[in-house]
Parts: sequence; C-alpha cells; structure tokens
Amino acid sequence: MLKAAWQAGHVDTIPPRTHNLERLASEARYPTHRDALLKKLTKRYCTGLVGRATRLTEWIGKRL
Repeated sequence: MLKAAWQAGHVDTIPPRTHNLERLASEARYPTHRDALLKKLTKRYCTGLVGRATRLTEWIGKRL
C-alpha cells in the first residue's frame, strides 16, 4: 500500500526497490499520513501484520 501511495504522487517515476517501510513512509506524499503511519508501525503491530499475511498466503495456497 505504501508503494501505491508513493506511486500516486510520482506518476512518471519507477517506485523504489525496497521493502523498508520507514523509507517508503518518509517519502509519502502527505506528511500527516506519514507521521500517523510511522507512529503505528511498532514492532508488535508489524509482527501481527506479517502473521496475518502468512496465514492468508497459506489459506490461498490450500485452495489452489
């Protein structure tokens, strides 16, 4: 989602090849959104997101 937000503000540019959320957020178009996102991206929150994504990937894999 961060890359999509980045791309919306940089239509003629290829997005950066990175998975570094802090870097992507620092380049976000709207500073208020960036600041809110950086506050939310705690280790606990990100670990939960990774767990949810892993479970979703496994669920999809079982249905293929």
